[in-house]
This record gives sequence, C-alpha cells and structure tokens, in this order.
Amino acid sequence: MQKLKTILDIWNCRSLTLFGRCLITKSLGISQLVHSISSLDVPLEYLGAVNSAIFKFTWKNKKDKVKRKVMILDYDQGGLRAPSIDVLSKSLKLAWISRLLADEHKSGESWKATPTYIYGGLNFILRCNYDKKFLDLIGLPQFDKLILLYFLELKESFPKQSGQEQIFFNNKDILIHGHSIFDRNWFDRGI
Repeated sequence: MQKLKTILDIWNCRSLTLFGRCLITKSLGISQLVHSISSLDVPLEYLGAVNSAIFKFTWKNKKDKVKRKVMILDYDQGGLRAPSIDVLSKSLKLAWISRLLADEHKSGESWKATPTYIYGGLNFILRCNYDKKFLDLIGLPQFDKLILLYFLELKESFPKQSGQEQIFFNNKDILIHGHSIFDRNWFDRGI
C-alpha cells in the first residue's frame, strides 16, 4: 500500500488528463499489489483503502465527479476502464482454480492438498450445486473458501440451462436436517 501511495504521489504533481491518471493507476500503481492480492486473503477494508487511494489520485484529491461504477466501464459504454480492485481481486483468486486443477491428483504438491481431497476434490465441488452455507461448514482454509465463494458468485451470475444434470452430493437443494449430503464411501463407489 505504501508503494502504491508513493508512486501516486510522485505522479500527482503532473498535469495529466483523466485518461492519463487512470492509465498510471493501472500500469504503475496496481502492479505493485497484484502478487499480494493474488496470493493472500486480503481484507475488504484494505481493498477499500486501495480503491479510495486510486480514485483520490484520479480526481486530484477532490470529490469524485463521475460515479465509480461508470468509470470502470469500457470506453464504448462511456467509461475510462478505471481499475476496480474488487473485480481484480476476484479474478486473481479465480485464476487459482486452473492452477489447482492442473494435474489435480499429482502427489507431492502439498499446496494442492486441501482442495483436492476435501468433499470429493475441487473438480467435483465445482460441478456441485453448493451454496455459501456449505462453504462455511466444510472447514476449508479462508483462501480456498474465497476461491469457491467467488466461483459460486460467478456461476450464479449466469442462468442455469433447463435440464442440466445435477449432482446428488453437496447439493443445496437436497438437504438432510438442513445440511447437504456427502458420503465418502458412496462417492468412492461411484454413486
């Protein structure tokens, strides 16, 4: 965060256009944070502080003149492609899914152990019809839970196709005593 503020302070004294200020925040400012945001569980307060610093720089320490939701839109929609830290954070976390799924059952990679072996494995969980309650109950580390939570949010933003095959286990629509079902013995037998 300190590096971001230092870089933005250096560029703050220059008379840049609004487009130029957005470009500086994306290319020089946020690049300082990408690795940390992608590999750590970053609190929402921190992301909010980063967002405030970026838009404070964009508007030269004055009140926003255009809504932030409009600023992050594409050029053809009237925006300036201003960075959205929330979207960046979610996309960097979702990028971990492909890394975790690559050679999912390969032994010797301990960093893949938790999502690979809990509740049928990551590939299986991603195909399940789970909900947020399920994620709270299964005991995943916070980072892995965030990845699945963002995937759930992404999955719910697209309408389901009618007639889609649903998996019996980890299904939010099939509950016993208010909890979804998963039985390791049944799963191992292919049920």
